[in-house]
Amino acid sequence: MTTAAAPADNERVACPSCGVRYPYAILNEHLDQCLLETDRSPVKRTAAREPPPKRERTDDAPSTSRAARTRVDTRPFSERMRPRSLSEYVGQTDVVQGALAALLRRGHVPSMVLWGPPGSGKTTLARLLTREAGGAFRFVEMSATVATVSDVKKAIDDAAHRQQLTGQQTVLFIDEIQRFNRAQQDIFLPALERGHITLVAATTENPSFRLQGALLSRLRVVVLTKLSEDECYEVLRQALARVRADELDESPFAWVDDALLRWIARMADGDARASLHALELAVAMGDSGTDTLERLKRSLRRTSIKYGAFTNVATDKTVRATHTTIPSAHSMYVVDSRLTTQKSIRGSDPNAALYWLARMVKGGDDPLFIARRLIVCASEDCCSAHMLQLAVATYRACEVVGLPECGINLSHCVVALAECPKSTRSYRAWKKALSCVEHDYNVRRASLT
Repeated sequence: MTTAAAPADNERVACPSCGVRYPYAILNEHLDQCLLETDRSPVKRTAAREPPPKRERTDDAPSTSRAARTRVDTRPFSERMRPRSLSEYVGQTDVVQGALAALLRRGHVPSMVLWGPPGSGKTTLARLLTREAGGAFRFVEMSATVATVSDVKKAIDDAAHRQQLTGQQTVLFIDEIQRFNRAQQDIFLPALERGHITLVAATTENPSFRLQGALLSRLRVVVLTKLSEDECYEVLRQALARVRADELDESPFAWVDDALLRWIARMADGDARASLHALELAVAMGDSGTDTLERLKRSLRRTSIKYGAFTNVATDKTVRATHTTIPSAHSMYVVDSRLTTQKSIRGSDPNAALYWLARMVKGGDDPLFIARRLIVCASEDCCSAHMLQLAVATYRACEVVGLPECGINLSHCVVALAECPKSTRSYRAWKKALSCVEHDYNVRRASLT
């Protein structure tokens, strides 16, 4: 059995939807627009219609040269500096060069959810996956912050119709998918079951909490970590090289040196987007010629509101944030074991606990995550059943009220937990019981073998 050769680029082929004959090279581009303007069912063709003839420009028509059509790129600096290929992608080596790379080499993009902190490269990775897999996939991007259920249904219907007509698979990227509630997430299930779309989602929150089980079971969870200081520096270095390659942007960035890039990489604390924004701000301030480097650094410190790391103004050193991984929960960033909210509660210091609570809220942490940690703290560190009831009620209050008002509920709970008597007897007893059970299980398994 022989396979028919593809038509030549200049050969006219009838559109399967509207029946109009177009050159094969632009058929896919036309089909994107045609599916949006026509009904979902293909139109029965009665006679082949030719596209309208091109209008020839007369001498008195206005000139539209390439320079005249050029428009200023108003996108944010971080958006313009996104990597154009996986070879330029920085960070997440275990993910990009692991099993995902093997799937891409076979031209396969699996349905997945990318889970990581802001600025870790989730959106960039999703865009590059389709590009690296070749032309067999069509990429459609939507954000759960603005998209509605009707928008998602329309995108799924278009994907199913295109797959029926051309066999092309659609990769539907949903950014901030945690914004969809569990009822709204049901819309993806039939499309995934029938194979009409490949769903790639991105979230900054734990999928185990924010995605319903039926949807999560159909997705691979890919965990992305925050970038290291060296990786942030590499992002800045690549961006600076790209900008300097353009003669129009050479002069504003000419004074930026390696020391400033290193300082910004430390301050960004693993957030590539924050590092690029800081570089853009540095260039905008330094271009005026009125700010010294030290004044520039002080200004950048004030614009960076991050609870995970901060810069000591006196020593110009960044205090590193560490995080404790909590099973099936979001990581909790701490700066010092004595100064974190939970550690302050354990030390019965309500003032310190309130301070670090305020840093977490101001830094953009999810209040529901904070409330979950308070529930855990009420059981681990407090010997009063009333404190557990208060923590659960605080979580419910955060669900109903939301920010900024729920900050009052969180502060009430934090102060109460810090001032109540402390006891870890139940927590330590539970750990010992688990250890005994695990020991008995290992002994029994060894005897059977």
